[in-house]
Amino acid sequence: MHPKCSACGAPLLRTHRFCPNCGAPVGPPATPGELPVASGGPALQVSPEVGLQEDRRLVSVLFADLSGSTPLGERLDPEDLRRILGAFFAALVRPIHRYEGTVEKYIGDAVMAVFGAPVSHEDDAERAVRAAVDMQSALALLNDWLEREHGRRLALRIGISSGEVVSGLLAGEVQSAYTVVGDTVNTAQRLETIATPGDIVVGSTTFRLAGRAFEFEPLGALMLKGKAQTVEAYRVVRSKDESVALESTPLVGRSAELALLRRALAGAVLGRGRALTIAGEAGVGKSRLIAEFTRGLGAGVERWSARGRSYDRQTSYAVLASLLRSAFGIRQADEEPVARAGIEARVRELGLNI
Repeated sequence: MHPKCSACGAPLLRTHRFCPNCGAPVGPPATPGELPVASGGPALQVSPEVGLQEDRRLVSVLFADLSGSTPLGERLDPEDLRRILGAFFAALVRPIHRYEGTVEKYIGDAVMAVFGAPVSHEDDAERAVRAAVDMQSALALLNDWLEREHGRRLALRIGISSGEVVSGLLAGEVQSAYTVVGDTVNTAQRLETIATPGDIVVGSTTFRLAGRAFEFEPLGALMLKGKAQTVEAYRVVRSKDESVALESTPLVGRSAELALLRRALAGAVLGRGRALTIAGEAGVGKSRLIAEFTRGLGAGVERWSARGRSYDRQTSYAVLASLLRSAFGIRQADEEPVARAGIEARVRELGLNI
């Protein structure tokens, strides 16, 4: 019988340092008397009949490597180091789960995650980049504590590649594990190795798929280890303002719907307010239609917007927070001093005394 994670109950191998599901550190191994009698050979034996139930998918693979633990380990007791690294990895895994990615494996001080398998979304590349940005932010907060307590900081390099993989259940005698295989995995790992500490580097397909939501700096065509051809790489700079991102795409074939919205606005100006619902399949251009409509509003019209994303359903008041950011002119990426200044300026503009 396999051990289970004390935090989430997921099955573990005895070689796991951290839970592959939640990232929590694995407790000390059982005493010899508690271990089953070995039948010989390594702890994990895969039979010759190993099978992979193939399923081709377009995914985004994220590789994140935590560096700086070696000099830290020279100064700390092994158990203290284990607790610190466990806390760091638990914090780094949370954004992966928030954006509904899957932690595929841990390799030393690195973690590999997949967005788009086994559950896919229309914006998996964007989710992968958002998770990477949040991972860097989480590391910065933990580093502040680590520097105060131990005078050291850790660094995180992240690489993301999007493309087709073969995914499925790798089944053996001892363990079954969902995994993905393909050049996309190798490319993500190579992109991570060229990233400087604190940076996120993505490939050309991720750049194209997430380009509406993020600004990137081109790094050019790079020759990566083990790759026969050069790979176009880009560094993530910052997230884009949503309205700007939407307006950068063309609006095609929505003149009738746009005219309906403008008639409703004309009625509201005359005191006949209405609530309108725009419904449609994912990707048909609902958000783009609204962006085009609001761009044509006059200067005397207040425009507040909020967006509910599927990965925000676990975040309390996420839609309300999005609406308030719009009302106060705050970007999601703004630091606290910038956000506070925006709120104070808006309050003064409205003549409120709070």
